[in-house]
Amino acid sequence: MKPEKKNAIERRLEHLTDIWNEFADEPDWKMLRFLIDDDSVQMLDTFIETQNEEISDIPDLFIKFDAPFLNSETYGFSLIHSFLEQYQSIQLDISNDGIPSNWTFENSNYKNSDIESFIQCCSSFHNYYQDIMLLLVIILIPNNLPDNQTLWKKWIQNLVKKKLSSNIRFIVIETKSNQILSDLDEESTLFIKTVDPELNMQEAIQELANEGSGTTSGDRFRKIFVSLTNAASKGNIEEARELYRVLKDIAVKEEWFQMQITVLMTMGTIALSKNLDSEALSYYDQALCIVQKDENINDPATPKLSVQCMFAKASIYFQKKNYLQAAQLYESSVPFSLKGNSFQEKDCVLAIEGLRMASFCYDKEKNYKHAWDCCINAFDLAEEICSDAENQKDQFNSDLPTQISKPLSCVGELLIKLPQFTDQLENISDRLVSFWGYEWSDILIGAKTK
Repeated sequence: MKPEKKNAIERRLEHLTDIWNEFADEPDWKMLRFLIDDDSVQMLDTFIETQNEEISDIPDLFIKFDAPFLNSETYGFSLIHSFLEQYQSIQLDISNDGIPSNWTFENSNYKNSDIESFIQCCSSFHNYYQDIMLLLVIILIPNNLPDNQTLWKKWIQNLVKKKLSSNIRFIVIETKSNQILSDLDEESTLFIKTVDPELNMQEAIQELANEGSGTTSGDRFRKIFVSLTNAASKGNIEEARELYRVLKDIAVKEEWFQMQITVLMTMGTIALSKNLDSEALSYYDQALCIVQKDENINDPATPKLSVQCMFAKASIYFQKKNYLQAAQLYESSVPFSLKGNSFQEKDCVLAIEGLRMASFCYDKEKNYKHAWDCCINAFDLAEEICSDAENQKDQFNSDLPTQISKPLSCVGELLIKLPQFTDQLENISDRLVSFWGYEWSDILIGAKTK
């Protein structure tokens, strides 16, 4: 029987498996450093996630740690805490599956360094589960690194210089655009293997789009749209324009108005990336005209698409410091955000954001009346949301009042800096207290009181 042909993603997963097995077979290597393109991060994450599933052929256990790197002397202790938390979260499940689940690790004396303690924790875990895993693989991906990235490099170098069992390995992942471990000391390079897997994900996406024998308009649109995004990633504006014309023709012929908007908004983003502001505006203008045509006005997607177009146009005017036009667009977007018969159907958060940006831009224009009015309208809307939440607890989105708190705080910051604020304080004070309590002047940054 002819072997089944693997698709582009399957071949890349297989390639990553080969890289790992080659590294794992060499006991002197302690850490594998993947150096990848930005668009390959998701592919590598998929590879790691699949290793602990039944479909994996790799006999090793992979554990990810995203604990923040806050202190170079205590990071290892944070990893131990994360290790124990992750283990506790699966203890019941593995016990139900008949897997031993009584591993414990205590490190109460803290006499050893954080690195030594973490190594002891890993060794203890591997010894307990050595019958069901060959290697314990620790993936270190701290969700924030210090401004002084030298500390992270030093921590990694200290780690690989420690005595480690060959059954415990580490993985770090770096993008080519943000390399921290590219200049290690000579001793550390003896233990860290750096690999560029050359995944070429743009090629993979194009190949997936071209697979199959579909010849419908939808098939053609999908394939060409992938080519458009590939051209954009390479900065090839000329190719993008040619592909745009083909996509536009297909969408118009098939009367896919939402796809017309998608293509135009994509082209606007591409033009902006090349600093072609006028061209980007023309795409956004076309999109707004299409979405607000009589035949599209009742489409459920129209309000949201309208707001997207208006925000996109306004952002260009904002960057160009054309604050009046930006303000008018942000303000005009609000009725579209509030389309619907209930708060569940409306995007109240986006409406408040539109009012906030409009107020900010009017303030820049020294049009303080309009700036004040937009702030007050935002407060009106916020009070209506909170009132509705109180009256309809069973049906209401209970997270909505929380979601509006951040944009409303920004509105409050704008409000108290406007010239009218001192004169209007008596009228507005009850509202400020209702949202932020009597400490509102401390909560709203830069508060200006009598």
